[in-house]
Amino acid sequence: MANLPSTKKTTTSTDVFDSYNTNESVTATTGEYDAVMGFFLQKTEGNSTIASSLTDTVIQIATNLGDSPMIIIDELAEYGLTDIQQSIISLLNQTRNDTSMLGFNKSQAPNNLVARNILS
Repeated sequence: MANLPSTKKTTTSTDVFDSYNTNESVTATTGEYDAVMGFFLQKTEGNSTIASSLTDTVIQIATNLGDSPMIIIDELAEYGLTDIQQSIISLLNQTRNDTSMLGFNKSQAPNNLVARNILS
C-alpha cells in the first residue's frame, strides 16, 4: 500500500440504483403478436387474460434469446397447456440468474416419517 489516492472508481448507491430497474424495449410486429395471441387463445379455450400473459411472456423470452416468437410457438404447437406452461418456465429459467430459478408446481407426497414428525 502506498499513500497515493485510489485510482479505482468508487460506486455509490445512486450509481447502482439509477440503472437498477430500467426496462429494455421489447418489440414485436403486430402480426407476430396477433399470431401468438391467437395461438394461446386457442390453447386456453378463449381465456384472454391467460392468453395475454402468456403472449407477453413468450415475446419477452424471444427478445431475450434473440429469436422470433414464431419459432417458440412452432415448437409449442404440439403440446397441451400444462406442457406449454412447463416449457415456458424452462425458457424463463434460461434467461434468469442461477439464484432465482422458477420451479414447477407438483404435488408431492411427503415421506411418512417426516409427515408423522410434523403432524405429531
